Amino acid sequence: MRLPAGPPRFGGRRWAGAAAGMMTLLMLSGCALRHESNRPLTHRLSERVIPGSVGGRIAAAPVLLPLGAATLAIDAAVIHPSQELGNARRQTEGVCWGSFGRPGRYVTDCASLPVRAVLTPVYFVVNWGARIVGDLPPVAPPPAEDVFHEFPAQLDRMR
Repeated sequence: MRLPAGPPRFGGRRWAGAAAGMMTLLMLSGCALRHESNRPLTHRLSERVIPGSVGGRIAAAPVLLPLGAATLAIDAAVIHPSQELGNARRQTEGVCWGSFGRPGRYVTDCASLPVRAVLTPVYFVVNWGARIVGDLPPVAPPPAEDVFHEFPAQLDRMR
């Protein structure tokens, strides 16, 4: 009896297709567009335009189905990505630059500056893409008072 050479095969294209289908289902289970807050244009359309009666819905379907698909596409391609820009920026700033500029870390900050400068756009794009596709929690903006009260203290430390 002769043993096959190499790793076992699992049906070639059928196995790859099944794996791609499973990955698609997993990604859609956490899809950001499943929540109404991430698709405001489609939500507004369903609130204002769709009739309440069954007969009215059937009569309006030839117009509302393409209109609904268009509003969902605009929500997915324009509105939701623009809503997530601020969250992605705040998280990138916190992860890549959160510890930058602390007292007593001048040499470490100067040494890490090129690495941070290279990794910042990469982290931002990956984070923004994950926020567009997945439903990640929002990042709270820093309190406005801390920025204004902390700056004079930093100036005093520098003097």
